[in-house]
Amino acid sequence: MTRVAVVTAIASASIAVAFAQAPRDARAARIGTASISGRVVSADPDARPVRHARVTCTAPELADGISLVTDEDGRFTCAGLPAGRYTVAVTRDGWISTAYGAIRPMRPGRPIAIAADQHADIIVPILRGAVITGVLLDENSQPAVNTTVVALRGAMQNGERRLVAFGAGGVADDRGVYRIYGLPPGDYIVRALPPGSLAGQSDLVETNDRRVAFAATYFPGTPFATQASSLSIRGGEERDGIDFAIQKVGTARIDGILSPADRSPLPSGTIVTLVPAAEASSPDPEPGSVRAAQIPSDGSFSFSAVTPGVYTLLARATQPKLAWASTQIAVDGEAVSGLALTLQPAISISGELRFARTRLPAPADFTGWRITAEPVQPAAAALVPEPATIDRDGRFVIGGIVPGRYRLNATPSAGARASGWALRSASIGGIDSLDVPVVIQGTGAVPHAIVTFTDHATSLSGRLQGAPVASGFTVVLFPDDRSLWLPRARRIQASIVSTDGAYSFTNVPPGDYWIAAVTDAEPGEWFDPAFLQRLLPSGTKLAIGEGERMTLDVRADGGG
Repeated sequence: MTRVAVVTAIASASIAVAFAQAPRDARAARIGTASISGRVVSADPDARPVRHARVTCTAPELADGISLVTDEDGRFTCAGLPAGRYTVAVTRDGWISTAYGAIRPMRPGRPIAIAADQHADIIVPILRGAVITGVLLDENSQPAVNTTVVALRGAMQNGERRLVAFGAGGVADDRGVYRIYGLPPGDYIVRALPPGSLAGQSDLVETNDRRVAFAATYFPGTPFATQASSLSIRGGEERDGIDFAIQKVGTARIDGILSPADRSPLPSGTIVTLVPAAEASSPDPEPGSVRAAQIPSDGSFSFSAVTPGVYTLLARATQPKLAWASTQIAVDGEAVSGLALTLQPAISISGELRFARTRLPAPADFTGWRITAEPVQPAAAALVPEPATIDRDGRFVIGGIVPGRYRLNATPSAGARASGWALRSASIGGIDSLDVPVVIQGTGAVPHAIVTFTDHATSLSGRLQGAPVASGFTVVLFPDDRSLWLPRARRIQASIVSTDGAYSFTNVPPGDYWIAAVTDAEPGEWFDPAFLQRLLPSGTKLAIGEGERMTLDVRADGGG
């Protein structure tokens, strides 16, 4: 299945977690006396009512969200709400998913703070999605029927900026006409992906030794993303005439032999996977571009019709124990033959749980506790280890580790979380992997791991001063140590300011920080070091101590 509607999902998830918990039935039990009502209108000068839009009201105080559809006048009411801070999210096919208080598309909304018996009346503008359309031809200037076309733009994903597909539609019809709709305003490049072009299913024989295949092609007609033309699209615009032809490139064959290190028979069920290397400036690999082959007993493997690029070859055997082999290769149209891969035994991480406690007894039962090693490398090229096994003394072992960069993560049981236990650190060899991913080498012993929980987690909260309530601010907390300005770093946190001006951060590691208020921040942009650098002049420096519950009001113009 080709990913053509991925992105409205990314925007929606960034805008509001409401969708993740949207109920199946809007008639969920109501336990409060507050309510939120309003209208959904088009984000244009006419502000016309938008009917049949899906509205979702969620809050931590509400076990199940409330989801409903606007009426003919664009009106809705979420009633029976307990007091709390609510996110109101809106979505409709062909329009840009949004949330109340978002200052523009793909920006977070603002929680609405309401008390018991209080009623809030709001207006939520929603923008109609833009359209890119054109004609796609093949090498004979005939319609490239059933070819998928996607619009790509830069977006923050897992703490890094990547080219990601946005919008829906985009399959060329019998005339070669494609239409991508539901696009937020912004700068895009357009890519066509012929069926089977990356899976070796559409190659054409030209000589006995040479093959070509249709390649992923970018407008105005190049197989290289760096040579694509950028299109700047306004909100609600329909951009037509984006016509181009798909290209062919030389392909190559890759083959080699896989063997166990001890010369024993190759385990049955061994698989070799060919994965395109992912780079921050390149699109994520499309479905079909990751290819796998089960290896026969003689260890031979091959992949045909491989288009130019950099790839990772990853072998995995699961019996009798996990073993692996990996190498990176560059393909330029010439055959890559005689590769030799040797299976190596997987690595284990062993460690122990520790507890920094001031009021709670140390847990005696670890049922429901979870410890994992999370690969930082691209998921398609990673082998995800199994969760740890934990004994009654808090010692644990994580098996199935292959060389790479990892973060340890740990979650206490639901009962332990309710009691007040929170993760403080997860160190391997003295390096806290929650701050800096730990590199696991293929040789040598893995240092002992120590996972520490605390019953006195640090927190920071306050209010934003000196800004209108409707200004759409986000408060960003980030460490003074720039070596910790990393993707998904736990010391970098963001809190959307609610309608009463409040913000909060929980389970903040002690240390020296900067705090700043900012408008118009793209979700996840605070993991970008260049963005943090721009916040420094308006930020306030502070130190947070172990177990401290700090209150600090922040001014919108800088200063605490």
